[in-house]
Amino acid sequence: MLMAYLLQVPASTDGRKRLLKSFSSYQMFKVTLEFLASNDFSSNPIVMTPDAKFLNEPEFSEESFKSNFDFLFIDPTGRINLASGMSKTILDEIQFEAKLCVKLLNDPEEDNFDALFLKKIDQPLARFDNVFRVALLKSIPTTAKPGSTLDYLTSSNLLRNFVPELLKKALSTKCHLVTSTARPKHNWTVNSTPIQDLPSILYLNLILDPQNSLRVVEHGPQTDIASPEEINEFRDLWGPKAELRRFRDGSIRESVVFDCDDGELNSGSGSIEKRSEIVFRIVTYLLERHIPDFKATNETLGTIVGQFGKFLKEHDTFTSLDILADSSEKDQEVKLKLARSVVLNSDSFQPVMDAFEKFSRELRNLESIPLGIINVVPCSPALCYSSIFPPQPIKLHAEDGDDYMDDDNDPHRPIRLNDIIDVNIELESSSSWPDEITAIEQMKAAFLIRIQKGLETEAKLGAVVFNTPKDAYLDVTSNEGFLFRCRIVNEREAILLKRAIAQPSPSPSLNVKYSAHIRRFSHIPEQVSRIHRLCQRHPHLQLTIRLLKRWVATHLLLSPWNIPEQTVELIAASVYLSSPRNGWSIPANSDTGFLRALKILAEWDWSTPFRVEIDRAARENTESSVSFVESTSQTLTANSGLAVISDLGVTWGGDIASARRLVLLSKSAIRCVESSLEPGNAGSLFRLFSTSLAHFDVRFRLNAKLCPRYAQAIAFDPRVFPIPSKPRSQRTQKFKNIPIRRNVSNEDEDGIAKLRRVLLEGFDPVERFIFQIREAFGNLVGVFVDVCGGVVVGLVFDRDVLGLNSEVGLDWKVGLDVPTIPLLEDSSGKKKKNKVRANIPGLVAEIARLGTGLVESVDIKEEWKGQF
Repeated sequence: MLMAYLLQVPASTDGRKRLLKSFSSYQMFKVTLEFLASNDFSSNPIVMTPDAKFLNEPEFSEESFKSNFDFLFIDPTGRINLASGMSKTILDEIQFEAKLCVKLLNDPEEDNFDALFLKKIDQPLARFDNVFRVALLKSIPTTAKPGSTLDYLTSSNLLRNFVPELLKKALSTKCHLVTSTARPKHNWTVNSTPIQDLPSILYLNLILDPQNSLRVVEHGPQTDIASPEEINEFRDLWGPKAELRRFRDGSIRESVVFDCDDGELNSGSGSIEKRSEIVFRIVTYLLERHIPDFKATNETLGTIVGQFGKFLKEHDTFTSLDILADSSEKDQEVKLKLARSVVLNSDSFQPVMDAFEKFSRELRNLESIPLGIINVVPCSPALCYSSIFPPQPIKLHAEDGDDYMDDDNDPHRPIRLNDIIDVNIELESSSSWPDEITAIEQMKAAFLIRIQKGLETEAKLGAVVFNTPKDAYLDVTSNEGFLFRCRIVNEREAILLKRAIAQPSPSPSLNVKYSAHIRRFSHIPEQVSRIHRLCQRHPHLQLTIRLLKRWVATHLLLSPWNIPEQTVELIAASVYLSSPRNGWSIPANSDTGFLRALKILAEWDWSTPFRVEIDRAARENTESSVSFVESTSQTLTANSGLAVISDLGVTWGGDIASARRLVLLSKSAIRCVESSLEPGNAGSLFRLFSTSLAHFDVRFRLNAKLCPRYAQAIAFDPRVFPIPSKPRSQRTQKFKNIPIRRNVSNEDEDGIAKLRRVLLEGFDPVERFIFQIREAFGNLVGVFVDVCGGVVVGLVFDRDVLGLNSEVGLDWKVGLDVPTIPLLEDSSGKKKKNKVRANIPGLVAEIARLGTGLVESVDIKEEWKGQF
């Protein structure tokens, strides 16, 4: 009928019609969508009468129709409204989707057929920014029109139409779309007991404005311009929350303030995470104000808004121990619950960004080096807002009451890791660099020594140079307590390495060295720069990246050899970059971005590369390297099963076993999140960040006291540490005649103490243990660990390499890279000669020996216990 109307009615006064019979099906479809997206149906209703006017009869006049219906679509007789069952909310949803479709159709560079017709976007939690489950009461809204129940028959139907209109009116600047859906009806067979009528459930779905939804103050009518009716309407809507305020421009307006600081312990006032909950607080307030007897509880109002933030909090170990040591509280369960809930106050990246800017200036201002420093390039996720936890500065000097936490002689004190922040130093160009790779490496080490001396004398910073056979770097501890690891970039070195691998039969080690050099000095800095710009453009992207990394890490898959951080960053960024091209709106909170990333992981066919286009302009720069990208991605996909390619042609991959497991976990995670909205399932989100360990062949359980990142663990338990006898506030010095050394400067620090401090800065025993396992047995086992405070290291045997899939064992030969024992007979009892089998007990025992002091226990899978 709509197309018939467009075929008849002229588009303008010139008499031309919107649709012509000569149009193709595509043209008719596009013009119809454009009409739906742009037409204001409240002021321009659809009237299909011959003269396109309402009848002169009172019952069928324009005023009569508008007083009874939200949307008018009058048939040719002028007496029937074809859209009588369509509310304003449904019309808004249709127009919103039509606008998205028109944008896809007008895209000149992409073929969006799949996004328009083949891609399902019917999952509410991924489609909408906020979804609320509201248990409706049998009550009439206080501001509903008299007799409105007669139009809707039941109070549930009335609320289903009233609440979206109420929220749309209140969130006019914060929200693009408000829709509502009811709980689906249940069916039953004719020979079974009928299902009893379930409580009325209304689902409110909101698509928010990414910028305006974060505003704390909602502006109302200006008192000297607005009419008294507008002011009274605003006050009736907001009630006691409405107040007069004078703003910086001198205007006096009615306004509403929803402070994002809720007064809870360690709440991040003003953070994006807290401001994302403002809309939820507004919805809660309006429902309680306008619906009698409604009280927001977990049973009556459910949502996932703000539920993921707790998984990005690092626990405050020392405060937790103080709570457990406090003797004023007798209830141990209460103390333990409170101790587990205490998190660090700092959840901002601003301190580390400010420290980096200051450190960069100090490097550029050095005068005692032969070549000036022209640039300091960030290479760490912490400097692009994408590390799971913001780096926490380490106290450089002791304070009153902190002697137990800074006592290096106490082996059981909680360990804090000083996170390493990688940066690259670019020097002025010079023709004096040597033409030999080893000589360039030694020159870089000499420059680092000169920079170290300059920082110690000019900037008064502690620094030390490490010159290893594989790498040379400078570790600098800033006055704020952050640890920066500096390396020097030299373009000549990359050119020489590229020439070397181009020679006939280059050594494998040289290829590995060149790949590592390109990754460290080119690919990673470029990705950090791009993610930094994207996080500034999309304020919710950083939380989406951190949530996705946290989820992947919880399932023991986030690591450079399984799934690298850069792969996860690109997948999360694609949610914000490709949403308009996939039929979605840009996410207005991190929860929606996280769920859409899970949907990408669950649906993507990882046998083909996944391309992320951060900058369309970069496409022209990479057209010439398409063949290289395709060959690289095909090789990587064949070997590892996962390839994510940026628009610069850089391929970030992942292990094939990890990729397959990630797909299965994503599907389960989506079902888990969808069930969390139902009453009684609020705690199901914790299952999202917990993983099964049963599939690992061997599990090494580590001593949590020796894990520096244990405070980041979700299952954090402060009782693993020795509980002090008194809290820090009540602790006094044990021996009064032995002064505690405080505020020790770098000049007063003795050599042994300085060497010990330098060697332990940034040292993670768990990371070192994993490195040793991979270095010794990386070709035999897959290693999995939660990099965020995990205390379990899981191993999966490579059954093909170890010969575990063969009943006849392995042929013995010299140089076999597998620990073996003689195989005298096979499973059928037949004697064997020159046959061996993998020595699983010896392999496990050797790995346990590497972790002596760190490994507490070893769990073996049931199928291997017979060999022990």
